[in-house]
Amino acid sequence: MKKILCMLMCAALLLAMPMSAFAADCPYSANGESVISKRVYSTCTISIPSIIELENPETWSIMVSDANVAIGETIKVKITNLNENNAISLTHPNSDNVFNVQFTAQDGTEVTQYSPYLARITSSSISEDGTAGASFGVSVQGDTDIAKAGIYEGRMQYEVIIDEYWE
Repeated sequence: MKKILCMLMCAALLLAMPMSAFAADCPYSANGESVISKRVYSTCTISIPSIIELENPETWSIMVSDANVAIGETIKVKITNLNENNAISLTHPNSDNVFNVQFTAQDGTEVTQYSPYLARITSSSISEDGTAGASFGVSVQGDTDIAKAGIYEGRMQYEVIIDEYWE
């Protein structure tokens, strides 16, 4: 029995022995090309005042630096927390008085919930050194003569978006 088993195993090894493979010459050839692309996304540094002190209605600036923006794209600064009066509420910690602060974009349009853009800086308005700027107006709505003395505060939240230009 051992001899038969040994002969079967030897036969199996001989049958499984590696063989050389030969490829035939291919008489056909083809040429082509592939497009290789890589997108470099637009970038910039935005400077927005962190504190806006309102003594009188004033104009404030948004500055762009280190801008690398694709042609046809726009940097947009959008206010994200306007209330139903299209304003930011300023409150006093010890009073029920509330003032609304409204914003005006550089082109003179009022910033609203439906048009919340404080600034729009197009790629064509960015200088060769990568800088640009936009201004915005701030005005206080309410009767400050009867208000309780002190500091009224509110927070403007914003989002910076870079995308294709649109009106």
